[in-house]
Amino acid sequence: MTVMATPGGIPDEEAGGLSRALTAITARMHRLLGGKGKVVLTTVGAQSGRWRSTHVRRFTEESGSILVVAAEAGAATQPSWFIDLVRNPESVWIEENGMRVRVTPTLLDGEELDEAWSRIVAEAPVWGADQDGTDAEIQVVRLTPISPGRR
Repeated sequence: MTVMATPGGIPDEEAGGLSRALTAITARMHRLLGGKGKVVLTTVGAQSGRWRSTHVRRFTEESGSILVVAAEAGAATQPSWFIDLVRNPESVWIEENGMRVRVTPTLLDGEELDEAWSRIVAEAPVWGADQDGTDAEIQVVRLTPISPGRR
């Protein structure tokens, strides 16, 4: 997968220990309690090489793939999970309803991105506000299931 992270993306180790701990706790709670419209996304840290999990909002496509938005609430940086996904695209998993599935990430662009973005903003208008409030390019990634199983 050839993906260019926009300038300002942060390496995993710069996210800070407290941030990683809170993300891990939130991901575990999501696994236990479930989360409407969310999945647990697991990647391999870009520099640490460790497994990292976070919960992300998902937008389901008719094909069975899902779309996720790489944004830090309008911040000029990319979320660390996006940097991880770019550097280790072969090690990406999603978990929902107790089922873990390996996925292939694809960065959307052009007309495909425009169509997906329109649908995302219609379903969750907050994303439109995030885009309007930042100069950063918000990325949309399609996660296509490969196979269920354990990592």
